[in-house]
Amino acid sequence: MKRIIVFIDGDCTFCTRFSMLCLKFERDGANIYFSDLNLELSKEFLNKINYFGGNKSIVLFEDGKLFSQFDAIIELAKYLKFPLSLFHLLVYTPKIIHNYIYDIFSKNRYLFGKKESCQLLPDKFQERFITKKSDFHF
Repeated sequence: MKRIIVFIDGDCTFCTRFSMLCLKFERDGANIYFSDLNLELSKEFLNKINYFGGNKSIVLFEDGKLFSQFDAIIELAKYLKFPLSLFHLLVYTPKIIHNYIYDIFSKNRYLFGKKESCQLLPDKFQERFITKKSDFHF
């Protein structure tokens, strides 16, 4: 079964809540996992696959392909139930427009809050957050 890994800014409250929302709306069998871009193991994995974008962008890795910024959100939407699945329709908008909007949001994401401590995850979601190197198997 293929795994989809979504890398998020773990310090960003909005990003963390978005990941929880995605897991609640995940389609059956989607197999979505999340990892914090700030973790050394995430940085090491992304460097290995030649991504050097830092922690300002959401990054999705699936079947050897890498998607970032709004492209990652559009790709992720394919694996989510309605209404979050509607984000996939934005694939038909010009990339320059949706990445411009994404850049504005990304620069202001800490307005939603910045975590000062580790967030406790519900037990049913804990296994979906990659925290150790052995979880990066494909």
